[in-house]
Amino acid sequence: MGESTMSVSKHLVVFGAAEWLLASEKRSLARFTVVDRAYCYDNYATNRPERLLLMEYADPSLPDMIAAIHREDPFHGALLMSDDALIVGATIAAALGLECASAEATAQLKDKSLMRTALQSEKSDAVEFERVHSLDGIAAFADRVEYPIIVKPTNSVGSYLVKKIENLHDAKRYWDEHWQGKGQAILAEKFIEGTHFGILTFSFTGRLLIIGIVRIFHDPAIGHGSWVSIGQYVPGEVTQAQRSAIAATLSRALSTLGIEDGPCWTEIRINGESIKIVESQNRLPGGFIPQLIRHSTGIDVHNLLIEWGVRERGSVDEKVVRAAEALESMHSTGSGAAIRFYTPQPGRVMRVTFPEPRPDAILRSEIYIQTPGVAPVVTRDIDRIGYALAISDIGKDAYEAASNFVESTKFEYEAMV
Repeated sequence: MGESTMSVSKHLVVFGAAEWLLASEKRSLARFTVVDRAYCYDNYATNRPERLLLMEYADPSLPDMIAAIHREDPFHGALLMSDDALIVGATIAAALGLECASAEATAQLKDKSLMRTALQSEKSDAVEFERVHSLDGIAAFADRVEYPIIVKPTNSVGSYLVKKIENLHDAKRYWDEHWQGKGQAILAEKFIEGTHFGILTFSFTGRLLIIGIVRIFHDPAIGHGSWVSIGQYVPGEVTQAQRSAIAATLSRALSTLGIEDGPCWTEIRINGESIKIVESQNRLPGGFIPQLIRHSTGIDVHNLLIEWGVRERGSVDEKVVRAAEALESMHSTGSGAAIRFYTPQPGRVMRVTFPEPRPDAILRSEIYIQTPGVAPVVTRDIDRIGYALAISDIGKDAYEAASNFVESTKFEYEAMV
């Protein structure tokens, strides 16, 4: 790479999924060193970074490798993209003196029991919770707060093993299937009633801007109560008063958690005037949510992340803030975009037939499994076997179109003998 290019573009190290960053319009603003797992190699076939390290995040040689690259070609900053890479990336960034969310704040968000403790200490969150070590512990907690409750690993990723528990029978099944004899603590929480939203924010030295409000749907009937999202749409419908209350709640909570700069994805539940935090992570949302926001507003949040990453350290880049403000204002006026995931009954699928003719609102649809192939029990996000993406003038209408398409798709199963 020539000296002129190196002198203009800034060097960023990215921990986790970077393929969308590399495909964005602002890609030329930076040179990228990407750390990702070996099985993700094909994700970079079209858009390759300047340097790609394919290795496990827990590899003990990774910090020294990143430090050696930093000595040769100093990094300007670090971007955290994947759940599994958050703590490792933040720790390495701190060791190199790179501007990034602190390892302590990242660990506090990663361990949901630490997050709950921090929020309760500041009275930012009144959700009842407890670390439990046994089925008796789950039952005692449920007796105290009343069913339903949510149980999950303290560091759950992609909704894995997050379950809604309605009674002692559900609790026993969950414990026996997943935790019996493992000696691990899990988190039990009082189930939060209300409408579920995901909120994408960007913070600039404590100034928080709401970039996207996403309506999120679940169906506990799948996977014996698995708390996996079956669909989302944007823009999520909230009143101006609710939007202001969301901003105030998140600003207070993220400050308590030590997140003053950069992106954050926070899931909440709204019930009347009550706003409760479900979980939060200092990264962009995964899955299709950035694409939904782009279809709705025409703005790519990955561009914003790159611009934030290359800003002058310790400064508030007004150009980046203005871009975020534009996205914040466009979110309320954007058109509707929605996704509905395929979560059919488990079994060996012999054939899939899509509805014909395809409605105009359906932008695209995809089934991941080849037939004949197995539709698994849905216990985490990656068990969903496909999706339909729809656009319309209103988010709710787009979601209805996507849902109708998915529900009209026919799955033929191998006959039971």
